[in-house]
Amino acid sequence: MAYRATPVVIGAFFLLAAFAKALSVGSFITTIQFLTPFLNQSRSEAMPLASAIILWEAALGWCLLIGFALRWALILTALTLTVFTAVLIRLLLAGDAPSCSCTGAIRLFNALSASTPLGIARNLVFLGGISWVLSEWSRSRLLARS
Repeated sequence: MAYRATPVVIGAFFLLAAFAKALSVGSFITTIQFLTPFLNQSRSEAMPLASAIILWEAALGWCLLIGFALRWALILTALTLTVFTAVLIRLLLAGDAPSCSCTGAIRLFNALSASTPLGIARNLVFLGGISWVLSEWSRSRLLARS
């Protein structure tokens, strides 16, 4: 049952991304400041929001990895990925945007022009995987009842 491995893979990625963001929190804060100019935050004022996002991502990753409240973890992860994808689209459309810092210190591409579309594609694949897992989970539960 391959659909059982999907949450583990996504969970491991979320944990890795949270850890990498924590290692290079400065660049993540720069991205937060770019995305929230209306808050007019200093770097120290943006730190609580950066920390909350990192902790949220780590908590979701852990829940997916160990299978804790899996259905809710998948739903919350899908919502989070939707927001992350909207942020990536915003960064892609902005001409002077910093790197998304999606995976913190771990970078496959340094150029924003390569990393942002790759992040969008990755998120869409993860969203598709979550949809598949939820539909398989619902189908198997319905079959078990009949």
